Amino acid sequence: MTPEQSLGPASDLVFTRLDLPQLPRIAIEDLVAWMTNGGRDVIREHALHQKNMPGVQYPWRAVTVCENNHWEESFEHCFPELRAYVDLFPTTRWRKIALLAQLPGEDVFLHTDPDFGVGWRIYLNHGGPRLYFQKFKERRAERPSTWLSGGPSAIESLCQAERHYVEEAGTFPWALTSIRAAHGVEPHHSDVGARITMLLFPDRGFVDREAHVELLLRSARTYADSAIWWSESNQMA
Repeated sequence: MTPEQSLGPASDLVFTRLDLPQLPRIAIEDLVAWMTNGGRDVIREHALHQKNMPGVQYPWRAVTVCENNHWEESFEHCFPELRAYVDLFPTTRWRKIALLAQLPGEDVFLHTDPDFGVGWRIYLNHGGPRLYFQKFKERRAERPSTWLSGGPSAIESLCQAERHYVEEAGTFPWALTSIRAAHGVEPHHSDVGARITMLLFPDRGFVDREAHVELLLRSARTYADSAIWWSESNQMA
């Protein structure tokens, strides 16, 4: 089953805030200190970026907090409320969970993330630069990988020129597509902790697909004013 088939009526969803309970309050200073500890495992995408774009700054501090359903013990100890919050998502096993803090002076190139159709995210702090999407010129059954496709310029060639900006602000859970649009982030000119995102990648064999689709559709109705969709009228002539 392709990601498009798995999503059914939610396959054309590009972005929505998720209709889940309010996030617990956390000390951002403590979170930044935990993330910037030199002993943390950085995500493999950092190495892929360095290989494919040598000499170009990777725009995030990106560290792993859970891999193959094994949580970093110090993260669980320091941030038990966040560890508990992710249990609200409709899965029983995690492939990977990571934290990304956009670095000062950096923008984020147009890319896709390695999600199965639509992925889950959480803004733990959300100040400064805005997230935007550029919709693909045509529907895609599966995700075009950023680097296997030829990098950011190749991804951009698959997209329409118009940028669709996310207007939601604050801390909240949300979802984004990997098959209907690519995304990027405007330049960042604040402190390293001003924009922190939690990326959640479930083991897809343990996702409750019906609950996932229901959550997406319910959320898009609840936050209809800010949800972004792909439609046939998006196609280029």
